[in-house]
Amino acid sequence: MKLNRSLASEQQLAELISGKDMPISGHGTKEILREAPRLVAEYGGNPNDWSKVASRSYQTINSVDKTQFEIHAYWNKITGQLVEEKTIIKR
Repeated sequence: MKLNRSLASEQQLAELISGKDMPISGHGTKEILREAPRLVAEYGGNPNDWSKVASRSYQTINSVDKTQFEIHAYWNKITGQLVEEKTIIKR
């Protein structure tokens, strides 16, 4: 099961890197990205360049554990930087 999760996580991260993501806030949405000033201070760019993105959800196949998870990160549309990737577990 750990291998399945690891492979799914790698696939989700690859989707984010290739631009196959769903914006949650910031660029491409109507939601304000509250972390934009911190991201600009730490990684550069302009506040309007940054967005928070999410991968598609993945559900474990094990009949006992039906946990869903996805990866969230911050993406800069100008530089292509993908930073602060984090796996989010959804029940």
